Amino acid sequence: METMNKRLDSILEGQKKLEEKNMNLQQENAKLKSQLERKTVQTRRRSTRSSSKQSNVEILNDLRKLERRCSGFDVLKPSLSAKERMYCEEILFIDYMSSEESDYEEQEDPITGEKHRALVGYLTKKLPFERTMLANVKTKLDRAHRNTLTPHARQMAKSRHVGGVSERPAPEGPSWAVRLPQTNSSE
Repeated sequence: METMNKRLDSILEGQKKLEEKNMNLQQENAKLKSQLERKTVQTRRRSTRSSSKQSNVEILNDLRKLERRCSGFDVLKPSLSAKERMYCEEILFIDYMSSEESDYEEQEDPITGEKHRALVGYLTKKLPFERTMLANVKTKLDRAHRNTLTPHARQMAKSRHVGGVSERPAPEGPSWAVRLPQTNSSE
């Protein structure tokens, strides 16, 4: 009987040690996961396009747009399903952000009569390869970010409207997001 009690104590002690190790591994896993998420966001923010036609201002605007969508993703992440989270993570790269150009308008000062250019909004170039589902995911992220803004910031935000189609080639991406270029099958 005494031998059985010793074995039982030994088994319980071993089980306790395994549970402690398991808990430590889970904590370490969570820490590594959060570090990886932070690093991924930083990498996305630093990524640039290889297009030589694009100016630094356009790249900066695209990075801001990517940052806004990343912040929208952070807000939505707890409420998203695993599949929706995966979709967002697949497209949160600069390659999927449409180009924006500043839209200026000549305005006249009513007192001095001097004319100056004022920013009235942004012209967004539609991506020809963008599928409807990709547009819907991006809209959802934009809305989530906009909802985090103060009323004043929302009011001060410049309007965006489509001002042409981008000539950028389609990135290699998920089929749900990227429309493949049409090929002539008449041969």
